[in-house]
Amino acid sequence: MGVAVSDGSRAIFLATEGSGVFVSRDGGVSWRPTGSGGPPDAHALLAAADAEGTVYALAYDSVGFFRCRGLCESWELLPQGGGPIALALDAGDPEILYGGFSTGVRRSPDKGQSWEQTSLTAFTFGLASDPIRPGRLYASTDQGLFQTADGARTWTALPRPPAVSHFSDWIVCAGAVDGTLYALTDSGLFRTEDRGLHWVDLAPPFDPANVRAMAEQPDRPGRVLAAAGSGVWRSEDSGSHWPLQALSAEGQVWAFAFDPASPSHVFAATSASASARSADGGETWTASNEGVTNSRVVSIAVEPSSPGTAYAGGTLLWKTADGGRRWKPTSGPAPSFIVPTSSTLYAGTGTGLFRSVDQAESWVQAKGSGLPMFAGLSALAVPEESPARVFLGTYAGLFRSEDSGENFSPVPGFPDGDVDVIVVDAGGKTLYAATSVCSDDYAPLAPPSCVSHLSRSGDGATSWQALPLSLPTNDSIFGISVDPQRPSRVFVVHSRGLERSVDAGQSWVSIPLGNAAMVGEVLFDSKRPDTLYAAAGQSGVLVSGDGGATWSDFAPEPPGWIGTLALDSSADLLYAGSYPTGVFQWSLSPQRTPYRLPFR
Repeated sequence: MGVAVSDGSRAIFLATEGSGVFVSRDGGVSWRPTGSGGPPDAHALLAAADAEGTVYALAYDSVGFFRCRGLCESWELLPQGGGPIALALDAGDPEILYGGFSTGVRRSPDKGQSWEQTSLTAFTFGLASDPIRPGRLYASTDQGLFQTADGARTWTALPRPPAVSHFSDWIVCAGAVDGTLYALTDSGLFRTEDRGLHWVDLAPPFDPANVRAMAEQPDRPGRVLAAAGSGVWRSEDSGSHWPLQALSAEGQVWAFAFDPASPSHVFAATSASASARSADGGETWTASNEGVTNSRVVSIAVEPSSPGTAYAGGTLLWKTADGGRRWKPTSGPAPSFIVPTSSTLYAGTGTGLFRSVDQAESWVQAKGSGLPMFAGLSALAVPEESPARVFLGTYAGLFRSEDSGENFSPVPGFPDGDVDVIVVDAGGKTLYAATSVCSDDYAPLAPPSCVSHLSRSGDGATSWQALPLSLPTNDSIFGISVDPQRPSRVFVVHSRGLERSVDAGQSWVSIPLGNAAMVGEVLFDSKRPDTLYAAAGQSGVLVSGDGGATWSDFAPEPPGWIGTLALDSSADLLYAGSYPTGVFQWSLSPQRTPYRLPFR
């Protein structure tokens, strides 16, 4: 996701996750899709300060990069040997473009039409241009940090900030004052005012590991915005203090763009409302998503005590009370995974736990006392019969609350590792947990070496047993399903397949999936014994009528990637969350053609 302001066309551009690039001509109040040929998924946008209004977009799939002009009625793909990892513009010449590649930094004198390799050949994953001085550029590489003052003709190494690994060094922002740089490392957030001769640890009140973007207001050197997992933070003194926080309900903020003509106007690309705008340098914000259609859905849940009521969490948190005929956005957190109980609806994000006792009409953020700072919420489970008992999985272990999330304590004896999945039965006695332990070695664009483990507790999380499920390195577990009618039958979904146990995890059998490469979730049908459904990504929805031993197509060709399912047994409705096209629904008696639920 990204945002950019074009000085040439006076338009604002917004890259969404899965729905393409949008353009606004009214200061970000309303949006419309750009023309054909653009990237459906773009992680960065750049707008050149030229008369043509040239805009560049970097795509996730790295097939190349995209370019358009004016209002972007059409896009062109400029392949470059696998595509650049990073792009930067020269402050003095809008024709000059720099690209970071696995083979180093390249320079284009003609807006990306042709490229020449520079003398810097290290793997380059980040570029930052000096906002004022032409020809000055900073590169973040697997060999450390480098600078050039002559348009990438020659390079010199920068002294490094404190860090464990070169791979973590990233110059995230270059300031207007000559020599001022902000860098992220695996040790924190740092600032230098003399190009690296001295670095200051800024020790911000947010987790530096969650920072996705920083930007300095063009006409106010020292006023810096930082996009962290907890929203937007603003500093007036070059990061020494961060007194102002905003957009905490918007989920992750991914990018900023200041308007060159009105520097106090800034735009943010967000996870929740797609975009937000500020006219006072980030002090106050207004959500801005009119015309942006982005129906990414990551979780679906059904209200157990209210037939026909369901929730979908993604770019927003939506609710239906009539079996999916009409949906409306709620004020709940997004993106979130949702756990409903008979009395309380819980929604968890990467930065906090929220709850509602009036079916999503209003929300309260749980205090979460006892949780480590910046632990990161990664999994959530609540027993149906004890809705005040909350199990919270984090990157610092498993925690339990007996008061709806106000206070937590660590679960003693829980296995080491990041908690990836946690499930609990209705009574709160039997739990299954998937954890992963990763090595400290790191290489850019390569996953760390991680091993997944599966554990079970039969006494309410008092003690834990390691289960004999052996998976290859970097084979992640991202789903556990327990048959509510026969609790000894358990399914584990992992990145390379599906495993089944009929003895509560003491032994396992791999289940063939036919044409499906993998599944994302397994769901039991309480009305139909031995009937299960599976979310199978691009293969749609699978169904099994023999307890999961064999599978066949239920809905083989959905327009999107199916990653999550929910079943309303009372209404006999099956919901499927699709990326990026929203939610689809089937009535199971009788089965009929699915229809897409009308929300964005």
